[in-house]
Amino acid sequence: MRRFSLDLWNDRPPLRRRLRPLGLDGFMSCQVHRLGLPDHLIQTVLGRTLWNRNHSFSAIVDDYYRSAFGRNWFKAKAYLQRLSKLFDPPLLRNERNVTGRRALLKKIKDVPDCIARFQPVIAANRDVD
Repeated sequence: MRRFSLDLWNDRPPLRRRLRPLGLDGFMSCQVHRLGLPDHLIQTVLGRTLWNRNHSFSAIVDDYYRSAFGRNWFKAKAYLQRLSKLFDPPLLRNERNVTGRRALLKKIKDVPDCIARFQPVIAANRDVD
């Protein structure tokens, strides 16, 4: 689960519970590509909570990864959590001050190693149904 997904859907009170008081019965977004990388967790959370605002966020997350990634879903979830901690959209949009950019650039340098460590899991599950 990506950090920005957690920030958006697990805030207090959750965004999904603030839609109805605004008179909104649904939600439209044309950010499919932007929200679809590296997975579609955020769309799943949005869809399920529009039907039932009381769904547990953690239950939705675990069910999503289990359904999307099969028997090693927990490895995919952990990998994407690690990768998320190394990713910072405000840095990419140049919204960080110099000190913030330096600190985050150090983290970004760890991304290739994080990906390389996950390659054996990808290889082991490439042909799994």
